[in-house]
Amino acid sequence: MVGSHKFFVNFLYRRPYALLSDVQQSHTITHLCPVEDKNNRTFKIGFPVFMTGNVYYNENDQKWIPSTIENSTDCIPSVKTRGTRNEYLGVCVEIVNDKEIKFASHGDFLIKINSASKYKVGDTIVIDENGEYKVLDENETITTKILRSTVGIVTSIIDDSTLAIFKG
Repeated sequence: MVGSHKFFVNFLYRRPYALLSDVQQSHTITHLCPVEDKNNRTFKIGFPVFMTGNVYYNENDQKWIPSTIENSTDCIPSVKTRGTRNEYLGVCVEIVNDKEIKFASHGDFLIKINSASKYKVGDTIVIDENGEYKVLDENETITTKILRSTVGIVTSIIDDSTLAIFKG
């Protein structure tokens, strides 16, 4: 590591080369997305968000426009605060303004719960049929339904209402 840069040495066509990277070791993947609900105050940091079924792209970082067949990348769903396990997208990590939030889909983030007494480090947290957090039974067979609804693994109990989560 040189300064804040990291050098990676690889071999290409039997010749060594170095790749300079500013990439940090830990990244949480977050997504900026529109909120269609007129009352953004219902969103809370640490709570799950669910897709609405509408997809948008952000034109020049200024305006959310419904996606069409003309824009085939950077299509992000708008989100809502209640939904089913099939609609689960991630965890709200930032309320940007009245019309946008950021949610985390992978990495390290915090979730809000009612009582930490139901959880322990190493538990796998999923979204249940009612759109609530629950501990996955360790003997349960992994299905597509469970994979889609996995929030992550408890890495720490911060306090009685907050868990640290990692999702790889």
